[in-house]
Amino acid sequence: MNTRNVEISFEQARNWYKSSNKELRSLVLQAYTEEELAEPSYLDIRSFEDACNAFRMDIQTTNSIASKIKEYVGSSAAALFKLRIIVKALNARNYISFTDEPEEDYLFYPRIGLTTDNSSDLLKLGIVKHNNQEYFATSIIDVCSNDLYGAGRFTSDKTEAHPNMDTSFLCCANEDIAEYLAAQFGMLIVTALCGDFVDDIIYPEQS
Repeated sequence: MNTRNVEISFEQARNWYKSSNKELRSLVLQAYTEEELAEPSYLDIRSFEDACNAFRMDIQTTNSIASKIKEYVGSSAAALFKLRIIVKALNARNYISFTDEPEEDYLFYPRIGLTTDNSSDLLKLGIVKHNNQEYFATSIIDVCSNDLYGAGRFTSDKTEAHPNMDTSFLCCANEDIAEYLAAQFGMLIVTALCGDFVDDIIYPEQS
């Protein structure tokens, strides 16, 4: 009998598993378990609450912690607290090595910028106000390591590493997840970076 191997992504597998087509469901279960397919994908993480639910954390308790951090430490620290939970949830199905790149991809992260140029083609996330000036918060997706390796940005011989805050806190297992992080949670990143210094940060739904 002539047989062939077919590659199927996890996202496609989940779509087939959720369909009413029994043959597709049966095919998918040859590659993935029902437990795996029931786990949330990064596209299911649309809010901080979703990220907490992915880890079965008590959302009321976690929100209370975030509120206390904001009250006593500042908005940047509170945003960073939320971001680490969100980024971990987005990457939950993917192993990120401290020393090595993924076999079939690179590690990516959203690189944030501020500009007064509203005509910029970069993805616009929201507005930052400071000293009577409005800045458009923008994002581009960058490779974490280039000629370095892993979240720790190691040299090829593993004798040196050059970790930085962007890659350590925001690195994503692939470009799709990094783009989703920027689009869905970009202004939370902006708040983590700028919240303690600027006059106001306006999220898109506020503008």
